[in-house]
Amino acid sequence: MCREENKLELAQLELVYKNAPFPVVICRDDEAMTLVYANTPAQLIFSPDMVAAHLKEGAKPIPLPQFLKLRRQPLLREFIDMVRDMGSVFHYRVVGINFEGTELPLALSGNLVSVDEGNCVVIYIIQETNYHVGSTKSSSEVMERIFRVAYESNSMDEAIQKIIGIAGLTMEVSRSYIFETISAEMTANTYEWCNEGVVSTIDLLQGLKKVDYNYDALVSGGAFITSDIRQLPEDDFKILDMQGIKAVAIFPIYDMNTPLGYVGFDDCLQYRNWRAFEIEMLQNVAGVVASLIIRRNAERKAAQTMRILQTISDNLEYAIYVNTLDTFEIVFINNTLAQMRGGAAEAFQGKTCWQALRSGQQQCDFCPLRKMFDADGNMVQAEYEWEYQDSATKQWYIVHDAVIDWLDGQKVHIETATEITGQKEYQKSLEHVASTDMMTGVNNREWGMKIMQSMLRNSTEREACSLVFVDLDGLKMVNDTYGHTSGDDMIITIVSMIRRGIRKSDMIFRWGGDEFVLLLDCTQEQAERVMQNIQTRLEEFNAAKQRAYPLSFSYGIAPFYEMGRDADLEDVIAVADKLMYQNKMAKRGKTVKNISEERGEDSSHV
Repeated sequence: MCREENKLELAQLELVYKNAPFPVVICRDDEAMTLVYANTPAQLIFSPDMVAAHLKEGAKPIPLPQFLKLRRQPLLREFIDMVRDMGSVFHYRVVGINFEGTELPLALSGNLVSVDEGNCVVIYIIQETNYHVGSTKSSSEVMERIFRVAYESNSMDEAIQKIIGIAGLTMEVSRSYIFETISAEMTANTYEWCNEGVVSTIDLLQGLKKVDYNYDALVSGGAFITSDIRQLPEDDFKILDMQGIKAVAIFPIYDMNTPLGYVGFDDCLQYRNWRAFEIEMLQNVAGVVASLIIRRNAERKAAQTMRILQTISDNLEYAIYVNTLDTFEIVFINNTLAQMRGGAAEAFQGKTCWQALRSGQQQCDFCPLRKMFDADGNMVQAEYEWEYQDSATKQWYIVHDAVIDWLDGQKVHIETATEITGQKEYQKSLEHVASTDMMTGVNNREWGMKIMQSMLRNSTEREACSLVFVDLDGLKMVNDTYGHTSGDDMIITIVSMIRRGIRKSDMIFRWGGDEFVLLLDCTQEQAERVMQNIQTRLEEFNAAKQRAYPLSFSYGIAPFYEMGRDADLEDVIAVADKLMYQNKMAKRGKTVKNISEERGEDSSHV
């Protein structure tokens, strides 16, 4: 039985047993013995229409007894109970009934396995034969041992080496080995087990060209078996004879339709007539090895990518970490951040982000994921940027958060932070001439005035351009009721939605605390449609109730170039501002006359 600390994912078990040439089924350790997996051989014997049945609408998981039928059905419950009590059971003889109603003498072996969702029972089903290995071990017992090694080993290399050793010793061959493709032209002997007194040849076989021996025949024929190498072509005979080989059995290994290489078994003592059960078992071993090599290759690729990522990120000044979205466990952290927190990167792996980085016991109240996902877990924005001051060091950071696909395919949260303490201090002294509003990331008033005045002076044609004056609704109420942090969040969120609703060629300036000016490269009619689309998105955002308060703004649109090159910029803005105010008052149900009276204006000029 797997130790608790070595919990597996159910998908890992399925990967191991998918290519098994004999039936394997997995059920949950629950009262109903719910069937969760059956490989193809098992389906073909007991329920060939299983896949089609599960495609039907409303199909539900079935109990194991409905799938694995026995002549004496209570024996199945007895077998499961024994596995549950003892952890593993070997060679439990029963009589099964296939989908046609034919009785089959079977031997069941099973293990209790701890998986991520609870315990499962893995059942290996072997049809009884008269073949036996040696005097005490049946082929089913050997394969059971091999499968235990496959899923209990923490190292794929270790598992593969052990498996070819078990197979070689059981079959009493001289040597068992694996050759793998290492390039389009080359192969190499990557694993080898030698029986007592047999000389190892692995060091001599590290760079064989495919064209120098019959590689294509070995991997394309399904199996390459000979009892006497003297019957082979001269070139093949020479290669095998110089290694002292007299008989050989070779089985190709594949990843889908791509050949990975082959598993071989040599007899150097005698010209050997391979028996049927030996060929069947060795073919089974090749299937297990193929699945392990596929997984090993995936793990190696992921590990190599991780090493590259670690090396690159460790040479950056940015602090970087990655955590899972469901458990918040850190899966990656660069040394820059680890050293800032007083430890090595490895020490933070597996901890939740707030335990590792905040020394807290619960999620941070300022967690950016709360802004990126709604209460139902739906992502509302894939990226989020904000400023943060460390309460301990008083240093300021610009922080960027994003949701990305990680190496294993799952969605994860990545955060990068760059210290901006110096920039923040410098910004205070140059705030009056700075071009960017640091809260929203848009241009400020001073910069906006320079740009628009220059555009008016240098205009040679009456291009289609509209000035939009925007004023946020209810900011004071939000500040007074929920605090200025919420007010800032309101400003940032609305501006972010406005920026997503306009083109990159358009411009936006922060004109005052909650006032913004947009310069849109289009007609007034087109600008109206743009603003309406933004307000529609804002209404959808409000409908999702992601904030305790509604987000809203009022606006007015004026033609930018209509007053000519000598026009005063303030006059253009005043027209848009007046239209914005009408829009805002209209929301409150006030008439044009009321509006004029409030502003001390003549309504005939409105």
